[in-house]
Amino acid sequence: MQINRRHAGSVEHFWHFLFGVGFPLLDYHRRSPHRLRGARLRLESCGAAMDPLLPPLCPGLGFDLEIHPRNASPPFPLRAATALGLHRGLTWLTRRPAWQASLTAGFLCLPRWDHVLGGSGDPDAGFVDALRKTAESVVARAAEPDCCRTATPDDAYLILRRSPEPAYFAPGGEAEVPRYGTGRRSLEGLETFRDALVSRGIPAVVYEPGAHGLLCQARHFSRARGAVGIRGAEFANLVWMRPSAVVLMLRWSSNRAPPQRKLAQAVGVTSYVELEIPTSDRTHLDTDRILRVLLESDTRNR
Repeated sequence: MQINRRHAGSVEHFWHFLFGVGFPLLDYHRRSPHRLRGARLRLESCGAAMDPLLPPLCPGLGFDLEIHPRNASPPFPLRAATALGLHRGLTWLTRRPAWQASLTAGFLCLPRWDHVLGGSGDPDAGFVDALRKTAESVVARAAEPDCCRTATPDDAYLILRRSPEPAYFAPGGEAEVPRYGTGRRSLEGLETFRDALVSRGIPAVVYEPGAHGLLCQARHFSRARGAVGIRGAEFANLVWMRPSAVVLMLRWSSNRAPPQRKLAQAVGVTSYVELEIPTSDRTHLDTDRILRVLLESDTRNR
């Protein structure tokens, strides 16, 4: 299984991993499960933080996924039985959109959906439909707990805590692109903000996505009333959320539109708000200001 690593965006980071590896693979399986049934896929490592996330999804899909170190021997082809029928599919393959994965000569080539979300222009209708249907298929499988035994109460806000930076991403570590989690930016005062919401009768929990498996994240975000946090890969989880959700992302001033904005539009989350904050590695959440903005959006959505 081949990943396009030639362009910006390290698949060792959650946003690029989810949309550069996970979604194109899961979309291909959703469209053509018979082509992968019984297959043994060999994927080049996406780093110590991402490698554990994808394999738990795969056993129930009818194929096995192996993770191998980067720059090891080339990925081996899918076994012959899985590749049968490829010739009959060549006409279909030549007409496929660029964002669809392709199976060619035994290699499953994964396009980078993160580049679609981060590029100029709006994604085409086919991509948006594939994004939504693939997300729905994951959420449907996330009904049962995987990495924790409790789920977010229905209709609760998730106050997002960034994960501590693993040594793998620290300067001098093995990551191809250093810095991650709180090593890039963090938000403090989360418990105070949660308590302020709860005191107003609005359920809320502090949730650290990076401490949970992929199915667990899908389950929590799909049940949530909304999410609040500082800009980061955690907001890739917008893809699981209901259109009625309220999302408030704090971000530094920038002339570039964040890809989270395009993702929110694609999945139909209309109550998506960006709030500019001063540039700082550690930001204390301004409870009064955030409450005013959040409650205004929340009231409109009730």
